[in-house]
Amino acid sequence: MTTNGKKYFVFLLIFFFLSPLVIDSKVFAQTGRKVILQQADITPEITNSPKTEKVNQGNNQTSSKINYLTGLVPQIQSMSKIVDSEKSVIVENINMQIKNLTEQQNRVDNATDSASLKSNTQLLGELYRVYTLFIPKIHIVLAADRIVDIVDDLNILSGKLNTRISLEINKNKDTKQLEILLEEMNKNISDARDQAQKSLDAIKSLGPDQGNKSVFESNKTSLNKAIEIFNSGQKSARLAFENAKLIRKGLSVMPKEIKFPQTPSVPPLN
Repeated sequence: MTTNGKKYFVFLLIFFFLSPLVIDSKVFAQTGRKVILQQADITPEITNSPKTEKVNQGNNQTSSKINYLTGLVPQIQSMSKIVDSEKSVIVENINMQIKNLTEQQNRVDNATDSASLKSNTQLLGELYRVYTLFIPKIHIVLAADRIVDIVDDLNILSGKLNTRISLEINKNKDTKQLEILLEEMNKNISDARDQAQKSLDAIKSLGPDQGNKSVFESNKTSLNKAIEIFNSGQKSARLAFENAKLIRKGLSVMPKEIKFPQTPSVPPLN
């Protein structure tokens, strides 16, 4: 391979050895779940032959990504708040990505000369660009579905707390602060649901950039916006949960009865 060829091949491997950067964020305090949003991490590798150990290592990384995509399918199918038709579209897209990566990996494996290796590695790099966009999109969908699921549970809890507060009102208990907390809890629940839906809407337009820099920048902006919106909804869900804990604590220490002061006697006017 010539010196220029080696430089060009190093450039191609920048795409070839892309690996995910994992950002952890707890969806909700009591769930222990994580939202995984993946971005590109560039790790250059240098090799002189299509069959060297480093090229094989790169193919192993591709296989790892294929396995990861495969593992997403049952997660998508288990979503409870996304309609079946939308889940089918997502699963179809995942399977297409798996097919494309598998076929291109085989082409790289079967390359017999440097020119073929260069072209096929470049194509693999382009597929990785799709991967770094596609995976965060899928994880936002999964996370938003989970938030809506949590919101439904919080709505049920809100109803039960409202019933308990009503019982205390009937006993002439002072529940003003609890009512304020319940109202705030319901506002947070509503906001969490709205933000989850908005985060889904923000990623609907995302698609492969086909090497177009302006489309790439637009995708990146939309993705970051969707993450920001989701984080806002996640915060509201957490606040609603904290509201619920305060209400339950207030109910647990509610005095058994409230003694009202006696009405002072006023002598009649002469």
